Order: sequence, then structure tokens, then C-alpha cells
Amino acid sequence: MKRTTVLTSLGSISLSVILAFSAWVGLAFMRSKPVSTDRVLGASSSEVSVTPTPLPYPVRSEAKAPTIQARRYALYNPDSGKLLEGKDANLQVPIASTTKLMTTYVIARMGQTSDEIVVSREAAFQIGSLMNLRPGEKITIDSLLKGALLVSGNDAAMALAEYGGGRLLANPSAPREERVARFVEEMNATANKLGMANTKYADPAGLDDTGHSTALDLAKLAHHTTQDSVIKAIISTPSVTVTNVSGTIRHDLRNSNRLVADYFYEGVIGGKTGFTPEAGHCLLSAAERNGMKLIAVVLSTYAETKEASAQETRKLLDWGFANWHIE
Repeated sequence: MKRTTVLTSLGSISLSVILAFSAWVGLAFMRSKPVSTDRVLGASSSEVSVTPTPLPYPVRSEAKAPTIQARRYALYNPDSGKLLEGKDANLQVPIASTTKLMTTYVIARMGQTSDEIVVSREAAFQIGSLMNLRPGEKITIDSLLKGALLVSGNDAAMALAEYGGGRLLANPSAPREERVARFVEEMNATANKLGMANTKYADPAGLDDTGHSTALDLAKLAHHTTQDSVIKAIISTPSVTVTNVSGTIRHDLRNSNRLVADYFYEGVIGGKTGFTPEAGHCLLSAAERNGMKLIAVVLSTYAETKEASAQETRKLLDWGFANWHIE
């Protein structure tokens, strides 16, 4: 064989080996290269990388925190997810009618608030604070939401639970006890989804003090409920009148949250009151000023008056807005 032919053959073989080796190295590199976590799945190669947006950071002045006359409390900034001030904020305690905020949140998320129901005898004859429903009265879910949130009607909360449990079971004719039990089950499942790890509901009205939560968990709930358009519109209302479907029965409802109905607190969004002898006077309320949202939760005031929870909540919010800002 001629020398030139041999050299040509060797050159071809060498080039093939080099190309094959290069391809193998490139494939190995691609397999070993970590996938970027900054990119949006499905994005084209021409798009820029996405970096997480940092959460707002609350900054406090040197002012001393106020003395809050309550056994448990929390001041929470939901945008940063930070507890700004508190006392026993993670202690599990009875929470009375603040329970109804979860009851109405579950119902509002079901939609169809224009649905009409007939009030059962059991719902109408609840004890404690009432909307004053009558057995056999036909009324809308929207009106019951207002009764549960504004005057803390135990009758309204029970009627909502009976209706909601029937929908969850896909059987509105199921025994009343089964419908209510299924609804409470949904309340607890929702609490778990919202990160309320220290919360356990026992009934839809808050009359059963074996149910419990914490000041911090309730602050989280208040944040989510104030983002719901149906609930937000109700809890920000000082007073309203609703009727049964035929317009023959009238219910005058005044907001039990004095920050809304009496004090007209600047920036108030709304919240929910609660009281049982064991839980004491409670209030959770949200407000926003200058782009900063704060949620104050006061559980079991030392003073045994209806005004005490609003006064202590106002004190806590005033201090928060005066001494914290977001960077």
C-alpha cells in the first residue's frame, strides 16, 4: 500500500475517534449538569431567569411595646409572615365565636350564596347570641353569613353548617347530626390547609370550648378571610338589615366589632368577636394603612366588659402602625 494511502486512512480514523470522544464528553456533561431552579418550566430559551421576590421586611422603632390587658395576644404582619409582638401566641385555648370566621369562610368558598334554605328547629333554638331566626323561615345563605359574622348568631352558624354539610355529603336530606359533623370535619381540613397547626374545631358556632386555637393561628385565618371578597364586604359593614325570602321577617344586624361599628377605626378591614365564660372576651381584627397590613388578635381580656377586646385591639394596632414600617 502506498504511504499516502496509509496516512490518509490513519487520519480518517483519528478524526472519527476524536469526534466520537467529543460527543461522548458533551453528553456526559449535559447529563451531569444540574437543572436550573431559576427557570420557569416550559419557558423558551430566550426568556430570562426568574429569581424569587424577597418578602417585605418589617422594621421596628425603639419604642416600647404597649401593655396589653389580655392573657394572650398577637400582632401579625401577613405580608412578611412575621409575628411582630405577642404573648402566649402559640398557646392552645378556647376561642368562642371567633370560630364562626372559619364557618363562614368554608361556606363562602363553596359559592352559591344566593341559595335558599329552610331554617330547622334545631338551628333556630340555639342558645347565646342569635340572629333570631324562626323555625321554618326561608332565607338565603348570604343573609345567614351576615347574621353569623355581624351579630355572631349561633342560629345562623348552625343553619350554615347544616346546609354546608349536606352539600359536602351530596345529600341535603342526610341526618342533621351527620351533616354538621361532616361540616366540622371540613373546617378542620381547611385549617390544616391554611397552616393552622394548633387549631381544632369542635362545632360551627364556638359554643363547645373543647375546640381550640391560638392567637397566631387566628391571625393567619383573619388574613385569608379578609382576602375573600364575600366575607370582607360583610365584616367591614357597620350594620345591615336582611329579611327572609318573602320579606315578611326582618333581621336588623349591627356589627359586634366595635372597631367597625363604634370607633370607625382608621384603615379597619374587619374581623370577628367572641365570648364564652371560659374563653373570655376575644377579638381578631385586620387593618391597613400606608400599604402595611396588620392583624391583631386579643384572647381573654382581663376586664370582663364587652368593650375591653376592642380597646386592647385598638391599642395594639395603634402601636403597630406607629412603630413598624416595611422595607
